[in-house]
Amino acid sequence: RRIREFLVGFGAQEILSFTLTNKATLFNKMGLDNQKCIEIANPISQNWCVLRNWLTPTIVDFLGNNTTREYPQRVFEVGDVVIPNLKAETCSDTVRRLCFATTHKHANFTEIKQILRSLLEGLGLKFTVEETEHASFIPGRVGTIKIDDQKAGFIGELHPQVLKNWKLENPIALFELDLQKLL
Repeated sequence: RRIREFLVGFGAQEILSFTLTNKATLFNKMGLDNQKCIEIANPISQNWCVLRNWLTPTIVDFLGNNTTREYPQRVFEVGDVVIPNLKAETCSDTVRRLCFATTHKHANFTEIKQILRSLLEGLGLKFTVEETEHASFIPGRVGTIKIDDQKAGFIGELHPQVLKNWKLENPIALFELDLQKLL
């Protein structure tokens, strides 16, 4: 609840999306090769055939469906993702995550890092961002978020090809955090 209040204070709107999705949304449109995810054995529709393993694609999908709305747009979601884990009884782990995104003509890495800093410092947490590579993001504008030397998420500015895949005209900067590691 406290995190939601912080993010609403930044002018963001909370969204809720389905945990079921498809590989095109999770990987192809995000500029990634297919990765391991939990697949539904006999799906009724190919649009709803896997469980999401990260929140970012559903946030980007939401923004792609709202291009006629006024900018700037700031949205966030607190939701579950399902990670394959063969050692677990259910062969998966359900993890609660937070994804926050901002989009407008001048959205960038600096802006999203300032929002991340305000959120984490407001929660009394110290963090670092280490530069990394990720195909969904612009090289040099993506990083791993670490709290107490533990990987807690990522932050970055989406790659122009990803924006093109979703038919988006404005840049998107976002971060995604594992709330279990955060709290």
